[in-house]
Amino acid sequence: MESINASKGLLNFSKNNFLSDCTVFLKSSNNYIPCHKVILASASKYLKSIFENEKEFPLKTVNNYNGVIELPEVLDVNPNNSNSVNYDNIERTFELFLKYAYSNQRFELIESNITFENVFKVLRLSSLLESEELNEYLANHISKNKLLNEKNCCISLKETFPLKNQHLIEKCIELIKENFGNSLLSSTERDSLLCLPFEIFKRIMESDDLVVNTEIDCCSLILDYIKKRILIKDEIKVTNKDKVTN
Repeated sequence: MESINASKGLLNFSKNNFLSDCTVFLKSSNNYIPCHKVILASASKYLKSIFENEKEFPLKTVNNYNGVIELPEVLDVNPNNSNSVNYDNIERTFELFLKYAYSNQRFELIESNITFENVFKVLRLSSLLESEELNEYLANHISKNKLLNEKNCCISLKETFPLKNQHLIEKCIELIKENFGNSLLSSTERDSLLCLPFEIFKRIMESDDLVVNTEIDCCSLILDYIKKRILIKDEIKVTNKDKVTN
């Protein structure tokens, strides 16, 4: 009970500027959020390291906000549409992190707000901020609450792999192998398979326990994957050529 009351007390500090000694700047929404170093440092190794090195790299004052920290953008991929890629307005995602940090890192206070639509945004942000406990909570939440299933395992693997969360990666791969035939039926899931790194795609396709409908389906997917790789290489060549020209 005392812990809950203490958490509520800290949450009140997050809702006003009282005793704030730093500011987080969210570029995508042009929003300045007054915060408290000790709270942020307790929940994030990344932010803690910034505060520890202030003497060498002092934080600036911007628009009358002291100690401004600009967070890197979080690339947003809509889980329901793998082709929908843009720079996410991370304000709502960061608000969830703040609620977690200011509630004495009690995950249960934000758990009801975590859905499949936002879980990978929060996971990307917590990975960026090096919030290891939050990463672990999120991974367990995904497994425990069945946010990960046969209908989204491919896009979940695509989202999870860059974050190097081995527990979730293995969970996704197992689901893909068990439901491989069904995964190919969804264009979104198929597109996600085509975007996987080669070593992961190769591992899945070479698995002895891969459940397939027909060999033709596998051959078709492999051909599409090769075409995708060639297309990406061509795009990189064009981009590099433009850079040299400019």
